[in-house]
Amino acid sequence: MTIRNFFKSCAYATAAVAAIFMTYSFTGAQFAQGAESASAVLDDEEEEKEEEESEAEAFNAFRSETMKLARAGEIDKLREMVKDDLPENRANWLDYLITAVTLDKAGDADDVETLQKTLDSVLARIDKDDSVLSRFSEYCSLVGYTHEDLANETLKKGYEILKNSEDAERQAYAESLEGKIRFAELKGNEMKMEGLFLDGTEIDWNEYRGKVVLVDFWATWCPPCRAEYPNVLKLYKRYHDAGFEVVGYSLDSDLDALKEYIEEEKTPWKTVARKLSMEAKDKEDGKEYLNITQYYGINAIPTMVLVDKEGKAINLEARGARLAAALAEIFPDVPELEEEDEE
Repeated sequence: MTIRNFFKSCAYATAAVAAIFMTYSFTGAQFAQGAESASAVLDDEEEEKEEEESEAEAFNAFRSETMKLARAGEIDKLREMVKDDLPENRANWLDYLITAVTLDKAGDADDVETLQKTLDSVLARIDKDDSVLSRFSEYCSLVGYTHEDLANETLKKGYEILKNSEDAERQAYAESLEGKIRFAELKGNEMKMEGLFLDGTEIDWNEYRGKVVLVDFWATWCPPCRAEYPNVLKLYKRYHDAGFEVVGYSLDSDLDALKEYIEEEKTPWKTVARKLSMEAKDKEDGKEYLNITQYYGINAIPTMVLVDKEGKAINLEARGARLAAALAEIFPDVPELEEEDEE
């Protein structure tokens, strides 16, 4: 079994000791005693650092071992590892894996009862347990692969719980869930898009009506985004004349790096630069643009949304083979390119 949405996203500071010695007021014995004390402190901190590094290595080994079990769907073996005396970080990690594997297996088996029971348990803990809260949207995304309505319903329930929490941080988290709920409900609805292209011109989203558009949320520093690029380019070349267009939405903060990448790749479509768009309001007579990633709660890239000729989202996971299949269905009469035949 493969956990689909599982490991997308899966320094210790050393204290410094400073001693100021006023040598004219110290005897030799006093100076030696002070130096000895400082040395002892350094030794203690070095030992503490080594212990922390050792624990970090042990936890990484634990994570590696348990991730293998999770990928294999060995949920019973994971449960056997749960003990009362486990350190908190290991207990939280096991709880995460067990919950995720349970949801994944139940989704594949169409076991709605187990899905609901597990999600109810998560909802019961998000206002009390920080580790559960931090994984909440991930759990919902995992369920969304097989039971989209249930995932969206759970997101909304979580939002209501956190919105009414007495904890300020949880209230803030509720605000972030608004975007995720908006994204979850985007399919079949018109998508918003605004901002400035990298060349400083404003995107006119209405100009794209009448075309099938892929909105690609990406960044140059994102390896999976770069890996997806050749596939998008190949499909763009094949279907562009039939009415397929691409709009990039870059999360890059280094605009020079973004410009360099686009020039090197000779990217044929235009890219909205989030940084440039967000900074526009600070300029004289500058316009304030919507932060699209924040508006839709997008915090993982690449995220690729396919939009129909009317501007409505029809696929929220338009990557790889899914994008190719969607375009083949929309443009059934477009033949493969010659270079594709050669491949």
